[in-house]
Amino acid sequence: MSDHSKAPLTLTKEEMQRCGYKIVDLLADHFDTIHSQKFTSLVDRKQMDSLLQETVPNEATSPDEVLDHIVKNVLSHTDFLTHPKFYSFVPSPSNYISVMADTIATGFNIFSGGWNASPAAAELEIVTIHWLLEMFHFPITEGGGLFTSGGSMANLTALTTARRVKCGDDYAKAIIYLSDQAHSSNIKAIRVLGFKKRQVRVIPTDSEFKISMNKLKNEIAKDKLEGYQPFCIIASAGTTNTGTVDPLEAIA
Repeated sequence: MSDHSKAPLTLTKEEMQRCGYKIVDLLADHFDTIHSQKFTSLVDRKQMDSLLQETVPNEATSPDEVLDHIVKNVLSHTDFLTHPKFYSFVPSPSNYISVMADTIATGFNIFSGGWNASPAAAELEIVTIHWLLEMFHFPITEGGGLFTSGGSMANLTALTTARRVKCGDDYAKAIIYLSDQAHSSNIKAIRVLGFKKRQVRVIPTDSEFKISMNKLKNEIAKDKLEGYQPFCIIASAGTTNTGTVDPLEAIA
């Protein structure tokens, strides 16, 4: 009879330490040699299929074998956004301290969705939000916020808040303005929140790829005359395509 007392994902303390040390060494080598590594990989779908496609396994594979497979066939065909010469996409680079912090948060499975689940994690979010308010000279007593999983969710959260504050439950005539260089997640957020296509104004940009203030003002004036409710301008503080910053002070 097979011994089922040990679950496939359960390791002994010694096994966890051996596997963990191996991963830490891998990460340390990565950060130490990042400047000399190739930072991008050009392979097609057929090549990746030949390396990674397989049927659903019926038996467990040892962690060491899985890690070796990842190093050989996954990491070797991955773009390294941490590389100092990588400028292709928006995601920011990582560092070893943040990796270790993420390991602790994941390892202890900390849930910060509410005070009762983890008062310490909730308090840390409050503290760091206050730090950001102070750094950007926002009022700490009236200000607030929360951390999200990334920019797309942040845009959705901000747009939801703006609609709630400015429109309440009736947003049938509400109009949103953004440039033709704004991040694609904004349009997705607008659709998720139930706005119609007719409620969105995509404003052309000028020769510097900044939102055209004259065209923006004209659209707002036109919408007001027609009885609509301009309630939100989505400005970009560094566009995806060119890193251009819209005239934030003028828009505000």
